[in-house]
Amino acid sequence: MLSHAATATHHTAALLLARAPMPAELLATGEQTATSHIAEWFATTAGLLTLTALITAGYAFTCWIWPFKPCRYCHGTGKRRAPFDIRAVRIHGRCNGTGLRLRFGRRVYEYLRTEQRGTRR
Repeated sequence: MLSHAATATHHTAALLLARAPMPAELLATGEQTATSHIAEWFATTAGLLTLTALITAGYAFTCWIWPFKPCRYCHGTGKRRAPFDIRAVRIHGRCNGTGLRLRFGRRVYEYLRTEQRGTRR
């Protein structure tokens, strides 16, 4: 037997579902939900451009705040194990033992910055 709280929750959910219009009813009456309005807006060119600009700005912000990411080859440890000897460890060459790598977006930013200044190292 269900507890009083569980029964009340079940009845409340049943009432909410009974009162909410179903998608087929919405289509028959011509009404649209907020989700469909948002989906239609993002399907337009302006919506796609806005979404692309937001994602690009977010990635640029990430590259500005956190220019480094963990090295994917050594998993951020900065060490590389020998293939046949379990105890042999040496510094990982791709990240120079730091365990960090420069993000792609930050690498592009640094390249464009040096090109604009006209100074290449």
